[in-house]
Amino acid sequence: MTGLSWLLIGVGMSGFAVINSVLLHRRRQVLLDAIHEARRPLAAVMLGLDCVAREAASRRVDLHCTALRVEIGRAAVALDSMVGRRPCPALVPVDLSNLAEQLARAWTPLAARRGRPISLGATVSGDLAEALGDPAEVAQAASNLVANAVEHGSGPVEIGIQRHADRVALVVTNPSLRGERLQLPNRGRGLRIASRLVRRSGGQLNIRAGAVHQASLELVSASDQR
Repeated sequence: MTGLSWLLIGVGMSGFAVINSVLLHRRRQVLLDAIHEARRPLAAVMLGLDCVAREAASRRVDLHCTALRVEIGRAAVALDSMVGRRPCPALVPVDLSNLAEQLARAWTPLAARRGRPISLGATVSGDLAEALGDPAEVAQAASNLVANAVEHGSGPVEIGIQRHADRVALVVTNPSLRGERLQLPNRGRGLRIASRLVRRSGGQLNIRAGAVHQASLELVSASDQR
């Protein structure tokens, strides 16, 4: 074989190695994302089940179960993402006010253990609280914001709904001692996933860092599209 032949073989093998490395890296990132998304909701489900067991005779049982279904759905989305099963989202009206209430119930047990109570802030109701999005993916993105506040914040967590012209946003606010670390959506895995998911529904993730950390999912208002 000539020197040119060996050179071409070497170039081909190097190219194959680079492509293989890129594909492995992408697969590893998908797997890490899925693991990240599955771990937290399953922990929330277990704590929620404890609440159900303690309150089995009260009318709050149904509220806990509804909140748990949101977190189980989030885990299902994560596992589907791991094997590439998620289709393009079908955008339908999503009641962000109702979602905020469900998230508050689902995360209250873990937040209470960390000394960070969750409350509902300013909100809107009815059609004004509806945004266009994929219900499961919007819930997954929103749950990431609450999880981030509970795990990395330093005080009470507030979940609210705001209107801005033809947009509606689910906003999570809490004091933060590490706000600078979370300034950009791509700095943390959970926030990066939330940003990707909300973009699939035609929205965006907004982060305002500082002494008070604010993260919001901003989506197109469903009421303005009718």
